[in-house]
Amino acid sequence: MRTSATATYDFSGRTAIVTGAASGMGKGMARQCAKRGMEVVMAAFDAKALPGAEAEGKALGAEVLAVHMNVKLK
Repeated sequence: MRTSATATYDFSGRTAIVTGAASGMGKGMARQCAKRGMEVVMAAFDAKALPGAEAEGKALGAEVLAVHMNVKLK
């Protein structure tokens, strides 16, 4: 049986740290967190795409902090 976490849990006021948030799955995750009322820290290596992703999150009414960084271990 499939259930929705949003039906039973209030995410508003929580903070999410999302890596890879400039594009793809990371961006989608950051967008969903923003839609659910979370503050979102968007970490990404792609400095060119990060401002656009940040603007999308803010347009959803979320408090967003975009951070250009590389979280990959070498």
